[in-house]
Amino acid sequence: MSKLVLEKCMHIGSDLAEDEKDRMLVFLYENQDIFAWSAKDLQGVSRDLAQHNLNVAKGSKPSKQKLRKMSIERAEAAKAEVQRFLDASVIRPVQYP
Repeated sequence: MSKLVLEKCMHIGSDLAEDEKDRMLVFLYENQDIFAWSAKDLQGVSRDLAQHNLNVAKGSKPSKQKLRKMSIERAEAAKAEVQRFLDASVIRPVQYP
């Protein structure tokens, strides 16, 4: 098995038949270069290919949701993940007027 495969992790459903699992593994191995394994892999991908938009009526005001408490570890992990996406230009802050 190549080093590239060992550095990547994917989960395959345990309910697949053995032949389906084997075909899936072959497919994933042969096409591993087309998957985004990190936020940085998404740099340069056109937003025309895939983009999530929120359907919000013009003029509507943002509403603040109730604060959800997280452990310090989870909060730090969430901040780090958001920062990774910002650094890779995968997401951007929304500017309100």
